[in-house]
Amino acid sequence: MRQDDDQLSGAHPNSGPTRGGRQGWRERWQRRWPVAVMMVGLFALSWLPGTGLVSSNDGSHLALARALALRHESRIDPDRDLCLRVDVARRAGHAYSDRPPGTAFVAVPAVWLGAQLDGSLSAWSRESGQIAVQPARTNYAKTYVARLRDGPALIGLQGTALTVAWHARLVGLLGLGLLLALMADVGVAPWRRRSVVIALAVGSLWGPYSTMLFSHVTAGTALLGLWLALRRDVTAQSLQDPLTPVARWRGLWLPLVGGAGGALAVAADYLLVLSVVPMVLLLASPRRWPLWLLGAAPIAALVAWYHHAAFGSAWAVGYDFQQNFAFARGRSSTFDRSPLSGLWVLFGAGHGAGLLVQSPVWLLGVVGLLHRDTWRIGVALLPWILALSMHHTPWGGGTRDYRYLLPALPALAVGVAMGWRRLETWVPRQQRVVAAIGFALVAWSTLQVWTRFLHWRG
Repeated sequence: MRQDDDQLSGAHPNSGPTRGGRQGWRERWQRRWPVAVMMVGLFALSWLPGTGLVSSNDGSHLALARALALRHESRIDPDRDLCLRVDVARRAGHAYSDRPPGTAFVAVPAVWLGAQLDGSLSAWSRESGQIAVQPARTNYAKTYVARLRDGPALIGLQGTALTVAWHARLVGLLGLGLLLALMADVGVAPWRRRSVVIALAVGSLWGPYSTMLFSHVTAGTALLGLWLALRRDVTAQSLQDPLTPVARWRGLWLPLVGGAGGALAVAADYLLVLSVVPMVLLLASPRRWPLWLLGAAPIAALVAWYHHAAFGSAWAVGYDFQQNFAFARGRSSTFDRSPLSGLWVLFGAGHGAGLLVQSPVWLLGVVGLLHRDTWRIGVALLPWILALSMHHTPWGGGTRDYRYLLPALPALAVGVAMGWRRLETWVPRQQRVVAAIGFALVAWSTLQVWTRFLHWRG
């Protein structure tokens, strides 16, 4: 039987004596090289699907990021065709993205850099008759051309396609890195947490949606940052004298960074406020709540400014002015479905979209979250999941998958790791059977998510 108690898991690498010099460096590298190789390998694999816009969803995020990065405004009039006339809001005669702005905020540097490359790549393509970087997938390009009025030529967005592709993949990779750190903190053995991260990257929607500028991986990575900061802040406070000024100052950065992560998660997916607030209330020390609010304040203020500039009020959102889906303009009409039906869609087989039919391995994580170290996260996610279950289209619209659940996948991954460790204790002689079942479930999940993704993406 493998040894993976907390003392052997690598969760506390600084708890033992350290060695300096070349020998200490060599030992650290021996511990870390498997993770480095794994992350590089996953990043390389993520490029196999290629680059380019795939739908009105990422087109809308890109249109807003271009407006912010290139014109310093919230209106997307010159780029509204990128939304394919679908995910667009209209107010006072101007077009706006109907998406929450957090994803575009984070992508602004990449979009600005891409715009600097667009001209030279476009000129090279015209001279050579070749495409340097695929700016859009086939299905998107056909729809874009059919509906084009006065938007940018797709051939002129090759630099943007390249830098946005890098950005999306790096955000997804950051989330996987945070997940590794989080599993180390809860005592998961190194070999086990690496296995779970690989399974999440290839056998869940985390992988496909890390190749596009959708909001779900951005929100999930930010939520992971909040969770990790909460855990480490609690640990730091328990180990330090709270009356020591030095300890107080050292403890400032965790709630400030974590609060920013929570605010960014909400900025990317408004509904996650139903989990972010409970997470802080359940995990953070009440006397430190003001620090978490202080960390969240700058991003919250930025979102409020954007809402006021675009929609006339800090509390108005793009969905209020959506042009194509009447249900999206009201909260009561957006969340008007039976929660039982929605839960069957998200976790079961409704519309062929749920975890049961597409990624059954992660359903096991629900049980694993009952562990004493993680049950509070499960409780914090419940209000958000309940709201998702009442969504008008819980299957995600045309995608027909469980993408709305994607920010919860890292929590389910932690649950899988905890349950896996417990199984090794309960049935020590059946580990080959457990491994075979797990491998089969991951293989099925991988086949399902990627074939479906590649089919609708084109």
